[in-house]
Amino acid sequence: MTRDARGAWSLHLMNGDTVTEHRGLPLKKSLAWRVVDSADFDGDQLDDLLLRYATGDWMIYGLADGSQPRRSFPVLDAGDEWTFASAGGYSGDGVADIMLRHTDLGSWKLFTLSEAQVVATAESGLDADLNWSAPARQAGT
Repeated sequence: MTRDARGAWSLHLMNGDTVTEHRGLPLKKSLAWRVVDSADFDGDQLDDLLLRYATGDWMIYGLADGSQPRRSFPVLDAGDEWTFASAGGYSGDGVADIMLRHTDLGSWKLFTLSEAQVVATAESGLDADLNWSAPARQAGT
């Protein structure tokens, strides 16, 4: 996946080390969006993109179906600084869920997803000590 100087996104399908197809993505042309992570957020066995806008808005874009992006997160408190901590199968349903962390307070928020839509939000009982962090995913996990 690439983005040009104007913010237009392109997906490059590969077969080994050969590009087989280029697809423009119907994401808003803006350099204010950035990719945060990729995981299977909709349960189709293919990775999707988790994007965040400079103002703090979050979006999930399913790469398999080429649909329009889904604004999947409830609005978080204005002025609060939530950052991405981790994506993983926390609920055990085969769909990646998303963990965010408040940068000042250390509190954790878990968004349980189904078909790329938030179906539950919970404050985690994890320690708010800022010395704790979520582990980074390794390739293939």
